[in-house]
Amino acid sequence: AALLLALGGETSYLYGLEPDDVFQEAEGRPCNSWGNLMLFQFVEGQQVRPMATYHVAQMLTKHWVQPGNGRHTVYAATCDLRTAADQPMVTAYAVRRPDGRLAVLLLNKDPRRPVTVRLARTRGGRAQHPVTGPLSLFQFSPLQWNWVAHPRGESYPDRALPPYRSTVDEGRAIVLPPYSVTVARTAEPIR
Repeated sequence: AALLLALGGETSYLYGLEPDDVFQEAEGRPCNSWGNLMLFQFVEGQQVRPMATYHVAQMLTKHWVQPGNGRHTVYAATCDLRTAADQPMVTAYAVRRPDGRLAVLLLNKDPRRPVTVRLARTRGGRAQHPVTGPLSLFQFSPLQWNWVAHPRGESYPDRALPPYRSTVDEGRAIVLPPYSVTVARTAEPIR
């Protein structure tokens, strides 16, 4: 959804499958691993459980973008950190929300290493200026979620915590855990 908007798309939608049992497609078929991107897991005799997809969707729809029908402005965002194969280590998507706050979605794609970043803005293609003021931080990573896959369909999360929330003081770096989704949002509107 973020890439679609960054490329000029006007609207994106998310559909999550209804609560269901986790199943595995037949070997050799697409998506033949456990889980099916559902928002909630149903296990007979237990409470319905929110899945990782649910938690990240909540981050995107409540903290990255502003709920409602206000106009958002999508900005080009990049990360200078590169892998040995010259691929970006972090993908970033920035929006100015209707309330004037800047929110940046950051994806650390490295499965093993945390990445440290600082947010900066350019004005008219000129020099970078650090984003000022404190930042509200929302993170979802293997520190909050771990999926245990079992061959007979008895898969479950053995760690299923909500996203981590914190505040980053002005000028401080942001540490992105391995394989994480982070939303960093200014506390005040930007100019």
